[in-house]
Amino acid sequence: MDLISRTVVERIARNLATQPTRHMSVEAERFNREQPLLASFISAFSSQLPPAAQDLTLYLAYMLWRIFEDSGATVRPVSADTILEQIQQNWLFIERFVQMARNATGGCLTEIDFLSQPHMLEYLTNTIFEEGGRSNIAEKHMGYMFFILKTVLDSLDAAAVTKRKESGKHP
Repeated sequence: MDLISRTVVERIARNLATQPTRHMSVEAERFNREQPLLASFISAFSSQLPPAAQDLTLYLAYMLWRIFEDSGATVRPVSADTILEQIQQNWLFIERFVQMARNATGGCLTEIDFLSQPHMLEYLTNTIFEEGGRSNIAEKHMGYMFFILKTVLDSLDAAAVTKRKESGKHP
């Protein structure tokens, strides 16, 4: 999937945040229908989180999906293999990040070269910390939410195809 710019991420997130609750409920049901394996992954992996953390995780997963959709991508249903691959990649990401922190190499995130959607990751991280802080979600839960949602982000990115490429046109 092509990189989604910070401007596009911010614009879409702002627009989605102003939607009426009823519309978001209908869209959440559509997410569950169109991404059943991803929805199951989110439910299963967030089941042990406190209710506020579960709600925020579900909301942010929906937001990520809608940002991909509204950016002009066709998001195919995410397969179990894709989810498992992304879980594995994210464990490697965490291990690499921890190792860099232990070695005090400084600038850890700048040394990680496989952030496919850095602007969406930035939105995700900022929202987890801002909303998580307001909801008194423990840091350990926010860290686990990050792992779940980075897996969702990477899985959606792997399943997304820009409409330009789908139609055979190249930018």
